[in-house]
Amino acid sequence: MHFGHFGAVDRFEPAKAFLREEGGPRSGGRSLRNIGIQLNFTVTRSPSVAYGASSPPEGAFARIACGTVEMFTKLWYNIVKKGGGFMAIPIPRYIRHIAKLQKQQKTWTHFGICCTCGCEKFLVYQNYMNKEEMLLEKPYYDALHEMFSGGLSTCTRDEDGTLHHWKLYEQYEPGKGFVRRREEVFLPDRPYFSGIVVIKSKCIKCEKEYLLFDSRMHGYDGMTNEKDQATIEYEPHFKLKCKEAVSLEVKVENDESLEKFQDNTDLGFTEEQFSDAFSWIIIYRINNNGKKAKIFDWETA
Repeated sequence: MHFGHFGAVDRFEPAKAFLREEGGPRSGGRSLRNIGIQLNFTVTRSPSVAYGASSPPEGAFARIACGTVEMFTKLWYNIVKKGGGFMAIPIPRYIRHIAKLQKQQKTWTHFGICCTCGCEKFLVYQNYMNKEEMLLEKPYYDALHEMFSGGLSTCTRDEDGTLHHWKLYEQYEPGKGFVRRREEVFLPDRPYFSGIVVIKSKCIKCEKEYLLFDSRMHGYDGMTNEKDQATIEYEPHFKLKCKEAVSLEVKVENDESLEKFQDNTDLGFTEEQFSDAFSWIIIYRINNNGKKAKIFDWETA
């Protein structure tokens, strides 16, 4: 769990046409691995097709019709090998329209960001709290620090649902030695804006803005936690996170299956909705010199 700044897609139907009842591909003799190589080439080397351009790219894969590329791409996102138990997690639906798939594994997906105008250079912004907000937040974190300082802490809940926070410590008493004690710590309400994290990008060519991550609506907690109206309507303040325009890559992780997620939450999410409930997100920037660096790393659960 983070303390502020301290610190789905329904299975694509055509897949059934590629998988025999006994597990083999209906692919005209091509293996699923070869299909994957072709699709990966098409998506990563020919973004115009991935974005639904009117004509396929020239070259070895020009024979793949644009209308079919989307089908193959979704198939590759959700491909299942019977017996192997493998399904690559899809790119989150909220960002899929600007994503260029690079690599996928069972528990993570890695993709680049490309504006709908074709530009791949962005200014990156992250939200921050102003002085007034920081003053409102301070009592909460002071109490939190008191609870964790010098030892362990725990929580209890009354029958009526009231939550109590306790600081645990040991105290020496003559004739008894060290005796474990507990002291209640009263946490003030956490401000609704505290802990909200938002990352956005702006294309340097057409100036379109894209939401790369908003902790209120993306990731495990963002998709499952209840939010009050003030939290939803809060408008963050932004400042530049990178001093120059950069290229962007994103990696999302999720080691929980849809079935397990549904069992744990009882939310009845589809795979399309579940794609936004990832457990971890990492954002990288690549500068003009080709140097790659991590600029954002967040556990969402």
